[in-house]
Amino acid sequence: MSMGIISVIQDIFESWWFDPLTATIGFWIPITLYTYYEVKDGNSSYSNLGQFFYASSDAATNDHGAVMSLIAYWIGVGLFVQVVPKPGGEHSEIPYGLPNSLESFGFLVAEVTTGIILYDAIFFFVHWSMHECKALRFLSHKEHHRKKVRR
Repeated sequence: MSMGIISVIQDIFESWWFDPLTATIGFWIPITLYTYYEVKDGNSSYSNLGQFFYASSDAATNDHGAVMSLIAYWIGVGLFVQVVPKPGGEHSEIPYGLPNSLESFGFLVAEVTTGIILYDAIFFFVHWSMHECKALRFLSHKEHHRKKVRR
């Protein structure tokens, strides 16, 4: 029976949706907490947390809300898994799954480190471009950075 549970857990870890779900939870919780405390302290352009989640698509602010951003992210994930082949195929030399040797552990550490650095670099340039590039005005989200002025 315990081998059956281990097999189910391994199947979940190897599912196409597990990594993006982990990333979603890993980002969603701190962003929500941060926004909650900004709203609570009066330092946010949002008047309440619901506005952060479900902001209407306002032409003046171009704020679509966190839920729409989440939906767009998962559409991107869905497209990605349709285009990029699953790692660890029969002809793959790249280790897949839990490390079972020092070499595969080293590969995992290098892969995670490289992924974090590349993600951060890509995120920086995408975020910067949403603020500064005139051609991307439709993605602009400057409003969410604007602090409310206390009087």
